[in-house]
Amino acid sequence: MSEFTDQLAQDFENVFFNTEEFAQTATYRDPDGDETDDIVIDFDPDGGEEKSGYRHTALVEVMKNQGIVPEYRGVFIVDGQEWVVIEDAASGVFIRDDGVLFQCPVGRDGVKTQW
Repeated sequence: MSEFTDQLAQDFENVFFNTEEFAQTATYRDPDGDETDDIVIDFDPDGGEEKSGYRHTALVEVMKNQGIVPEYRGVFIVDGQEWVVIEDAASGVFIRDDGVLFQCPVGRDGVKTQW
């Protein structure tokens, strides 16, 4: 990694992925059912706006050093609620990878009819 990318990753980890600041812990369950506990995430709800067939959507960001690679239809369990990795309606992308972190659109309380 470049020096800038290393500094950016360190800034993310020290601020946005600090559980005493913005981040929180979650469990990730991949589509095969394997679970990983205590994943540190940045969780940003979209305010209850219905998107992609879900009543509630959010964006989950996960540092790549957490040891998971989120997958479409994987599940993040946040505060006891299951959030499924969905397709971003605007871009058609499931998961963005910027080299430092993954960004995953997630949804709950809805039916995705294309499955």
